[in-house]
Amino acid sequence: MITAAELPAALDYLRAQPGFAEKADTFEIIMPTTEYQIEDYSHAETGETKIEGDRDGILRDIETLQKAGMTGAQVMPPQLETFEQCLEWIAWFDSEIIPNFQ
Repeated sequence: MITAAELPAALDYLRAQPGFAEKADTFEIIMPTTEYQIEDYSHAETGETKIEGDRDGILRDIETLQKAGMTGAQVMPPQLETFEQCLEWIAWFDSEIIPNFQ
C-alpha cells in the first residue's frame, strides 16, 4: 500500500511513463483513508488496522491525501453492529464530510 507520504513520488513515476499524457485527464487516483498494517508482498498483518471514525480525523486524512495527489477517497465506516447503524453512519458522512469536498 502506498501512503500519503509516498504518493507524490509514485505519481511522478506514473506521469513519466510513455502514454500517460494521453490518459492524464481521465486518470483517477483513489486512495483509502484506512491505514492497513500489512506487508506489501505477503499481505501478512503487522498490526491493527486504523479506521478513522471522527469528523476531524476523516477530514484531515482526506485533505492530506488530496494534497499528495489523490482525486478520490475510499472511506471505510467504523465497525458497526447493525444495518441501522450503518445507515446512520452513511447519513452522517453525507451531511458532515461530503459537503467539505464539493
